[in-house]
Amino acid sequence: MFCPADDAALREALMEFADATPPGAAISSFACLFKPSRAPPSEAQFERALWTRLQALHDLDAADGIGWAEDASPDPASTQFSMSIGGAAFFVIGLHPGASRAARRFSRPAMIFNSHTQFEALRADGRYDAMQKIIRQRELRRNNGINPMLADFGRGREAAQYSGRAVEANWQCPLKIKP
Repeated sequence: MFCPADDAALREALMEFADATPPGAAISSFACLFKPSRAPPSEAQFERALWTRLQALHDLDAADGIGWAEDASPDPASTQFSMSIGGAAFFVIGLHPGASRAARRFSRPAMIFNSHTQFEALRADGRYDAMQKIIRQRELRRNNGINPMLADFGRGREAAQYSGRAVEANWQCPLKIKP
């Protein structure tokens, strides 16, 4: 996760995933698993690596002249932000062994990409609220509270939720959008 060697291949695979996932399809996610490091990264180290990878993916898009996804804001401070890769919008979930929240712990660093379009379809047909309820009940059982970084879409800063680290109120997303 700390190495840029596979950024182009990851971007290509994400674009293929987005093209193959129609909005009304069964729920699907794209999981990118990275080789575990000798020592699990701290939450701050993982967050830096996650944003470095996402910046690299955006930079590849910008170099190819691919604009931001039309159904998402390119402003990471916006409540309407979603990460754009290959012109498709994604909600990104970071997982790693050193996560403070049990729901974000995984045996190796990983990034899970969920289609923004898919989330909109789930909202439209009523499945999103049911899924959110199940996720929050699980959070309560495992952590005696709901993740303070978890926000309803359109009500909080999506970018602040990606790494799973509880960020400060003045946190600024490190992503630099290129035209």
